[in-house]
Parts: sequence; C-alpha cells; structure tokens
Amino acid sequence: MAWQRNGRKYNNKITECDGHKFHSKKEASRYLDLKILEKAGEISDLILQPKFTFPIRYIHSHRLGKKATYTADFQYKERTGEIAVEDVKSKATAKTEAYKLKKALMKYFFDITVIEV
Repeated sequence: MAWQRNGRKYNNKITECDGHKFHSKKEASRYLDLKILEKAGEISDLILQPKFTFPIRYIHSHRLGKKATYTADFQYKERTGEIAVEDVKSKATAKTEAYKLKKALMKYFFDITVIEV
C-alpha cells in the first residue's frame, strides 16, 4: 500500500473549504464546481456526504445484523429532476472491492448509478 508520512492510505490530503473538510484536494475542487453549478441554476439541493442504508444486514467482526451503508461524496438534483449521486475517485480507490459492491447495491436497491468523478 502507498502509505506516506501523513498516514493516508492513498496519499490524499485533507482539505478544508467553506468550513467543510474534504478527504482530498480533488473532492474539495469538485465541491467548488458544484457550488458554481448550483448558483447558475444547473443543479439544486446539493448535499454533502449523503448516507444511504441498504435494506440488508451483514456479519462484521462477530456482530450479527449490522446495517449495510454507503456514504457518497455529493448528491444533488439535476434540472431534469433526476437525483445524481457522485463519488470523487482516484484510479486506486475506484478499484476496491468494497466500493464496487456498494456501487452495485446503489443501482440494485435505489436504481441510482453512482457517477465517478
């Protein structure tokens, strides 16, 4: 794994913007882009770190029945009224098995295709 002195698994740098902490500079930059789109009326109802709970439970660390959840980076409404969910990903983080599974569960349970930025 690509551990560095800052202890971050994927070498990302925590970045603060508008009083919000983001997991990377790329995520903070995408937030600023979305704020511009919201101000221009292209999108609305921007939500940071929306959490989705799947109607399933799983076994983890000897605890039975833990709820399966996914926290995306952004959710917003497009001009068409469609709900969009985005996750800012690097090549490394988009390939994790956990992310692939959660992305598939989003499509299956909520009919939402997670947009990777």
